[in-house]
Amino acid sequence: MTFANSTALKTTAILICLALPTVAQAQSYFCKINAKQTNGWVPESVQFELDVAQKSVTVADPYTLHSAKTAPTVSLRVNTDKRAIFIWKTGRLRSSSGDEVIMQYKGTFLKKKNLLLIYAKPLGFHDDFTARGKCSRTKR
Repeated sequence: MTFANSTALKTTAILICLALPTVAQAQSYFCKINAKQTNGWVPESVQFELDVAQKSVTVADPYTLHSAKTAPTVSLRVNTDKRAIFIWKTGRLRSSSGDEVIMQYKGTFLKKKNLLLIYAKPLGFHDDFTARGKCSRTKR
């Protein structure tokens, strides 16, 4: 479940940009995730648009776009000067062992550090994974 080559990563980043709707007052970020210790369950990149006025986040990653075909808009669970927390799910994915799984991700964006912490849980399984990545502000 990894997108190892750089061409696939660049193509995915372009698709993510196209999948995110234009939202006034939204802040857009691209995050490169260090997902080496997650056995492929956490994507290597996440892009999101934080819309404080609408209390929502549109979030996209290669797994969600592959399985759900769209970038979901989810509720902003927590929004303070320090952090924003949001949760999103993929559509059905197939693991390398052939199991179908839906991933649930919890993103905690630390605003002053531009850092995204990800907690990943394959629903119906006992495993969970964590990863983090540095984010940069992007223009629409």
